[in-house]
Amino acid sequence: MKSLVILMFLASHASADKWTRTDTAFEAITLLSLAIDHNQTNQIVRDANMQNPLVEEANPLIGGQGQNISPDAYFLMVALVHVTVAAVLPQPYRRISQLAIIAVQTHAITHNWSAGYEFKF
Repeated sequence: MKSLVILMFLASHASADKWTRTDTAFEAITLLSLAIDHNQTNQIVRDANMQNPLVEEANPLIGGQGQNISPDAYFLMVALVHVTVAAVLPQPYRRISQLAIIAVQTHAITHNWSAGYEFKF
């Protein structure tokens, strides 16, 4: 919590480049990828909690059965922190940050999909 307060303080005093339509598009893709992974992670944690020994969440922060932090809290925190960080970073660091999250999320989504977890509404 203390780190989040410090981050918010720094964000309010930082000056970043003007936000562009391209920045908005990349941030939308970032948030969409987080939403898809969040959906898949909830399915994985649900299955792991049903005592399926073949299913376990790979993210160590969440825990194999979601015992460390709930996926809902985790993904909300990641989304809020990323939006804040992206808002204060100048280019090219903003784009690098966005692309890094998109790459990590694409890997996670693809891995989850190959294990049978699709995006479900």
